[in-house]
Amino acid sequence: MLELFTIMNSMRGVLENETVEKFESHKNDPYYVEASLHRIPTSWIILSILIGIGTAYLAYSCNYSETPATRFIVTLFAFFFSGIYLVYYFIIYILLNKKCNGKDIADIMKKIIKK
Repeated sequence: MLELFTIMNSMRGVLENETVEKFESHKNDPYYVEASLHRIPTSWIILSILIGIGTAYLAYSCNYSETPATRFIVTLFAFFFSGIYLVYYFIIYILLNKKCNGKDIADIMKKIIKK
């Protein structure tokens, strides 16, 4: 989701006729940069963080039997690039029916439903 927000924020500047030269002239102005960050609604940021946490948990659970360093890197990638990881997970583990090294989404959902 964070990658989507970055694209949307940069596209908004293009749609509002903000040119690269205008940004370059304001890049040292902290108030201009701060105003650019406030363009993304807070609800989208909260949703992005929640989806990132869920995706990171899915990646951590699926790579449970990997080495700790590999599991950390995959989990970190899944948190920051949750959209890309979810597409990867859907293709590899759902469409191609590859098994996870740990718990897959079905095992996680069964655990949640039992509570």
